Amino acid sequence: MLDRMQAKEAKKPRTKKEIWFLYILECNDGSFYTGITKDIDRRLKAHKDGRGASYTRMHRPVEFIYQEKLFSRTQALVREFAVKALTRKQKEKLVNAEFFDRISKSIFALPYFGGASPRSRRNQTQ
Repeated sequence: MLDRMQAKEAKKPRTKKEIWFLYILECNDGSFYTGITKDIDRRLKAHKDGRGASYTRMHRPVEFIYQEKLFSRTQALVREFAVKALTRKQKEKLVNAEFFDRISKSIFALPYFGGASPRSRRNQTQ
């Protein structure tokens, strides 16, 4: 089935950019819920308000812990299927890898600890 979806997607003309998101929520009992959406903020609000999936309605409150950006509904569905097939430990690694990736990017985005960066100091003295 996934192969047919991907083949159909490859033949489909790309008229507009479609952005889809795969997301993972952590429920109050520690379980994970994986889903896809075009509007991540609207969908998260629906889950938190009890208007999302029946699973998250029964396991509220939920916390948003992971997202991936994809460029078609087919890609999102295929990725959702793959993530749902992962074990809990594999999902935890996926979520933690994303967390540590974001932390490392934010740390390296910080200004040089010695004040201005050496490059900007060199430009100021010339």
